[in-house]
Amino acid sequence: MRSQTPAVARELCRPTWRALPWSVLAGVGTVALLSVALPELLADPTPGVRLSLLRMAALTCALGIAFLLDDPGQVTTATVPVPRLVRHALRVLLVLPLHAVLWSALLAVAWIGAGESDRGQLPLGGVTVEAAAVSALAVALATVVARRDGTRPGTVAAPTLLLVTVPLAFLPAPLALVLPEGHPDWARVHALWAAICLAAAVASVVLALTPLGQYRHRPDNHRHASQTDQPLDRRPDPGRLR
Repeated sequence: MRSQTPAVARELCRPTWRALPWSVLAGVGTVALLSVALPELLADPTPGVRLSLLRMAALTCALGIAFLLDDPGQVTTATVPVPRLVRHALRVLLVLPLHAVLWSALLAVAWIGAGESDRGQLPLGGVTVEAAAVSALAVALATVVARRDGTRPGTVAAPTLLLVTVPLAFLPAPLALVLPEGHPDWARVHALWAAICLAAAVASVVLALTPLGQYRHRPDNHRHASQTDQPLDRRPDPGRLR
């Protein structure tokens, strides 16, 4: 079965592509672009405001990523000889290039709007690390929910992502993870963001593995089936022949 996994995964690319939540992804992508582009067209944001707009756009994109594992046909796809990890990874790999293009467009809009005077105060690398961590966290949360509900885990993962990430902006100074550009702890905090991204990615892989309880009742069912499949003993009772 393992030798057949790559071939079956390739055959799943097209139906998986069609099954992706494109309406949600397109919606959040449009909102993210407008949230960054409109202030540049209608006003002249300060570098701090631009950074905040990029962070909000990153969270908006991550909310769409939280719906990435939504699969109304999970009842049928779960029966194919492909591990859950491969099915989840296939969805991530199909969307990842488009997500990267969208984020690059957001950075380009902010970069062009900033002008030469403010571009030095726009930490594109740092905010990209934050965006990657939030998106990875969205996938991890969706994977957790998908272990119980593989059809629409995004309906739980998306609000949970908000509950987890929004309070980060209000943490006190020693624990703050959302800092202004040029803060003395900028490098340390973004090393922590990178660690969060890596930990979320590893957690997604581990959680996507087949749950231990999936076949919990198989021995009982097998024993019951073996008992019912046995031919009935139709030999006459010697007592009745007397």
